[in-house]
Amino acid sequence: MKFQKKMGDVLKTYLTKELQEGIGSFSLMFNQGEGLWDVNFALDNIKGFQEDMSLEEAFHLIYHFLFNLVQTIEEDM
Repeated sequence: MKFQKKMGDVLKTYLTKELQEGIGSFSLMFNQGEGLWDVNFALDNIKGFQEDMSLEEAFHLIYHFLFNLVQTIEEDM
């Protein structure tokens, strides 16, 4: 994700709040060389995930999760 390094606290707060397992259910690292945030999270930690979801439903869930994350960051800028 291409956001300034100072947005780290907003990213951490959102991920901790929105992922079911909270802290430890994601990894977040700023890549100084590229100016990008590397974000990793487990799909099954997203609220609303079900193991019997279709691939299309899972993609929609991921899209909405990331869309809301970006929206939250942009509101905080």
